[in-house]
Amino acid sequence: MSNKIVVMLPGTTGTTLVNSLDASIWPDAVVATAKVSKIAALALLKSRLTPSKPMGWDRKDKGYGVLANYFATELGFKTACASYFDKNWGLPSSLDSDLLIGFPYDWRQDNSSAAVTFRSFLSSVYSTYGDTYEMYLVAHSMGGILARAYLETGHNKEDAWYDNIKGLITMGTPHLGAPLALDAMLGQDLSEVSSLMTGNFATVVHDFVNDDYSDSTYELLPPDLQGLSETQFISANGNSYSMFDGLPSDVINILNEDGFNWGNLKKAQAFFDTLIYNEPPAWLPDYYCIYGITSAAVPKIPDNASTCESFTLTEDKLVDNWVEESGDHIVPKWSAVFEGRPVSDTYSPPQNVNHFDLPTSECILWKVATWLGYSPSQPDQCTSPD
Repeated sequence: MSNKIVVMLPGTTGTTLVNSLDASIWPDAVVATAKVSKIAALALLKSRLTPSKPMGWDRKDKGYGVLANYFATELGFKTACASYFDKNWGLPSSLDSDLLIGFPYDWRQDNSSAAVTFRSFLSSVYSTYGDTYEMYLVAHSMGGILARAYLETGHNKEDAWYDNIKGLITMGTPHLGAPLALDAMLGQDLSEVSSLMTGNFATVVHDFVNDDYSDSTYELLPPDLQGLSETQFISANGNSYSMFDGLPSDVINILNEDGFNWGNLKKAQAFFDTLIYNEPPAWLPDYYCIYGITSAAVPKIPDNASTCESFTLTEDKLVDNWVEESGDHIVPKWSAVFEGRPVSDTYSPPQNVNHFDLPTSECILWKVATWLGYSPSQPDQCTSPD
């Protein structure tokens, strides 16, 4: 029986970035420097940096470390983290058990470029272990877009290891985009997403997102899918538009005033053209989609009960529209479940779970384990009410 290799891909900003001295620049130095100088913080964020680890990877109680600890303690996996400082990616020399590998990546670059690096990593896995494993990709948020950038373009399907990949499991991945991404490009208030998104730090994020250096955030905008009305998410003058569909001049003027990068948008469209949004071809592995629903009925996070679904032109401003119990606060359900394209299965935990907590939810980790073919005990709280 083949061993399983599970590769975990974090979401955007979910990988620590270090300098040549292995000092953490993102998030530690950038956040600290932003309190003093937004120019210096932006320069740090644009400097030459190397991906280190998924956030919290070495913690049992925080971030992606919760997922790693679950695989180790509940499923008996060995765990490792891919290393950019090792010619063999820091892989264990032998595969004598099931293995979970965290794959950090540079979330600042476009997902096509990140997918080239990911392909190099997959090649090393195959060279190290031969044809002795089956692989599953477990991805949070934009990590699922990165996985798709490798899986769907077509030219990688001839890779010797491609058929070893049996499935992609996504947690809150914006397969059809996240309208909220537009707020970062507009420089509008994102304090409802993070307490950091205020003052100088918010300015750093806005300037960075609209820089030529940062393509990936534009790849989180909803693509232009004429068959899905949700991707026409901007309402103006009684009509609805996608970001790529003849925006009226008053909307364009607002975007220009806020430093919107039309070159990045053009590159995002070219990237979307390489992905598959309808009936998947037979050579693709199975897809499984997890989505979160936040609810005002749960007092723990009442401010996160709604999700940004669209924008409306109102008095020379694009105002975001928040809809209660329609998603995980960041990604709408219709996007996370890949509406309009068949997938093997979908799941949402019965409790309130927001976007950032998806990889730490006990119910979600249990469901992922069952999709991987394991039979862990179902936690009591994961039983859906009748």
